[in-house]
Amino acid sequence: MKKLLPMLMAGLIAISGITALNYRSASAAGHKADVDMVAACKRQFEAAYSHVVKIVEWNVMGWKCYINNKDYAHDIDVKGWCKAKYGGTAKYDDFNNPYSWYCEY
Repeated sequence: MKKLLPMLMAGLIAISGITALNYRSASAAGHKADVDMVAACKRQFEAAYSHVVKIVEWNVMGWKCYINNKDYAHDIDVKGWCKAKYGGTAKYDDFNNPYSWYCEY
């Protein structure tokens, strides 16, 4: 019996450690939400009366915001939008896919 007790305690500690590791991994992942580029453009340039969003290059940096019917393209502050909307950070899965942006919070 004296030899069995330490083995049982070691097993219980090992199982507890695995459960704790799994719990931390799941909670660290957080939530994901799609990025609304038009909303991000409007938030960034709220004083403008017209907002048009276009993809000018096929990558995550290719999203551009055109305001007030002008030809000048503005970069969209995706990080700022995610922080304002969700209190999170902007990320993407694939640089060469403009639709891979998401907010993690």
